[in-house]
Order: sequence, then structure tokens, then C-alpha cells
Amino acid sequence: FPVTICRTQVYFIDNEEYFKRKHTTQDDKGKFFPDNDERAIFFARGVFETVKKLGWSPDIIHCHGWMTSLVPVYLKNLYNEDPLFQHTKVVQSLYSTDVFSESLDSNFPQKVLAEKMTQELYQPADTGYESIIIESLRYTDAVVSGLESISNSLLNAIDAAEHLNHLKVNNATNLAESVISLYEEILENSFVGQ
Repeated sequence: FPVTICRTQVYFIDNEEYFKRKHTTQDDKGKFFPDNDERAIFFARGVFETVKKLGWSPDIIHCHGWMTSLVPVYLKNLYNEDPLFQHTKVVQSLYSTDVFSESLDSNFPQKVLAEKMTQELYQPADTGYESIIIESLRYTDAVVSGLESISNSLLNAIDAAEHLNHLKVNNATNLAESVISLYEEILENSFVGQ
């Protein structure tokens, strides 16, 4: 009976102003935090800057939740020339429990732009949940969905994006094996294209 033990290092992206709260995206009365847009920007940029400081070159970044939706956008537009990220692929997992009905700040698309990024590179239809997810799919290599239902408009956007690999999960029984197979597939395709 072989046993494999893995050591995992975990790093937390923290900021007193943005993350020292008792709740994640809404206050105790259910009101959406007005700075959620800035929190998402800070988080995504913080992840990349931390990875750069540590000198890692990730093969895959797997994003969970709307707060990470800017990771593929920044990877493919802002960090794409950095040798650490030139071959990095992005997988997004979508969850119906992650949906919010409010809108982010109306200036969110302009706030997202940084350094060499132009407005054409980030153009969500609006600042609602589905629009920011759909816009991030332009820069995502694969999507995992299924255990919970996601909206038809998101499924249609995934189906319309020909560059996306889509893993539809029907049950959690073989989830880890399915995701590993997805990773292997997108990595194999990236090496074929080089």
C-alpha cells in the first residue's frame, strides 16, 4: 500500500485595508463591499508580484471564484513577456455559489488597465458577474464546470470560445483525476505549438 506525501507551501495575499474583514464580499448586513473591484485588482496583481519575487515559473494557474477573474487578463496582457510566465496556462473553475447580483464600480474596466494595457484588452459588457467572467474567458485556456449549475449564458460563452478546453464535471468521484487529465492535455497542447 504505497503512500505519497506531498509538501505544499501556501502563501496568503494580504492587505490591512482590503482583507482584514470578518466577511469576504459582503458586510454582515449583506451589503456588497464598494471596494470589491479594487480588492480583485490588488489580489490578482499581488499573486503575480509574489510569484515573481519567489522566482517561480508556474505551468498552470488554477483560478477559483470571480475574485480571481483578472488573473488570466493580467497574465496574457501584462505579464506575458515575463520569462516566468511565457508558457503559463490558466484554468478557471466556475461555481453557481460564487455569483453576485450587484455590479462592481462602473469605473472597474478603467481601473483594471495597467502599464501597457489598452482599453481594447479589457472590455466587459458591464461590471456584473457574468460580464467580468465572460471577458476573462478570452484569456483563459480551460474551464471546469458542472457540480453546480451555471447560467446558460456562461455555458454559451464557453461553447462559443473555440480556444477553451471545457471539463464538465458530473460528480466528484473522479474529480482530481479529471482535472489532472485536463492539466496534462493543455500542457501537451502548449508544447506541440512551440
